[in-house]
Amino acid sequence: TPVTTGMKQCDFFCKDGLFKGNIRSLVKKPIKRSTRDILKDEIKAQIERYFELGLTLCHLDSHHHVHTEILVIRLIESVLSKESTDFRSIRIARNLCDHKFSTLPKTIYKSLLNSHLKKYHDTTDYFGSYQDFTNFQTMIGPGKKCEIMVHPVLINGVLMDKTDGGKLVKIIGHYDYERK
Repeated sequence: TPVTTGMKQCDFFCKDGLFKGNIRSLVKKPIKRSTRDILKDEIKAQIERYFELGLTLCHLDSHHHVHTEILVIRLIESVLSKESTDFRSIRIARNLCDHKFSTLPKTIYKSLLNSHLKKYHDTTDYFGSYQDFTNFQTMIGPGKKCEIMVHPVLINGVLMDKTDGGKLVKIIGHYDYERK
């Protein structure tokens, strides 16, 4: 849900005061300066709201990885450079994966983006799903940091990950738990 009135009223991003579907696809289109300003104000307001809620984890990422779009990361960096925030790290684009399922331009884009993020921000060396980690953990050298994305669900006492296209992958055995 948008935080600012400007964003709630912005037809480019919102309908009836709520974000339209996949924001990531919208920021790939040409955007007027006034719309970029609205997006920048929203980013600033969301960061402020985060700290107002008393949250302390200072690792920046976004829903649906929208922060990995060039327009968005530039606006985020602009906000972070002007504001005194405690964000110390930023999630890189997914790079612990089977690149044969990605297009060459997308692979090049992610590599360039990750190089930029690693140069100017604290990052991990790798980022991928739990399934990526189990398949490609041999790529991760000693002393390297890896962030693992999971969307956990508990089904009949079994912890599952529902990250990659909604496919369920067993994470860890069987859990006995009591609901209180």
